[in-house]
Amino acid sequence: MAQKVYIDMKTSGISPSKGEIIEICALKPDVDLMTYEMFHAYIKINSDISEIFTEIEGISKEMLDEHGVSIEDAIARFDMFVTGCEIVSFVPEYDLTFLKDAYSKCGLIFNHKVINAVRTGTKETIPTGKSLDEISNYLKVPHHGSDSTIKACEVIAKIHSKTL
Repeated sequence: MAQKVYIDMKTSGISPSKGEIIEICALKPDVDLMTYEMFHAYIKINSDISEIFTEIEGISKEMLDEHGVSIEDAIARFDMFVTGCEIVSFVPEYDLTFLKDAYSKCGLIFNHKVINAVRTGTKETIPTGKSLDEISNYLKVPHHGSDSTIKACEVIAKIHSKTL
């Protein structure tokens, strides 16, 4: 069985034609989900970020300019981190759209298996259309919010392990 890698991303828009990946995180946990290897990158973008977005997400254009790396660097490092693993996402269709677009812009082909954290091997019926926090509450998965990509990846891992 392939090692699981749990991912979360933040984007500057709702689709690759209207935004870009600005932050990506991936966690490879050990068996007990207590320790893990981590990949994390802020990504420099060419477009502006609205003040409302910065207020909600806590990420500004200046922050990306100062701490971000190029999309090429981020995707190359992400690809090495996830190679040979199954990627687990809370919103795989959304994440796949952005990842395939980013890979394409970098001259790469995205060929990793991606599975849904909630719909794979589900023991019980889980409500659809709910946020990560709502699903974690529903499944009684302990969490302290999912406001950062790192925390979100941890919650996704716990949700996925609970549904297997």
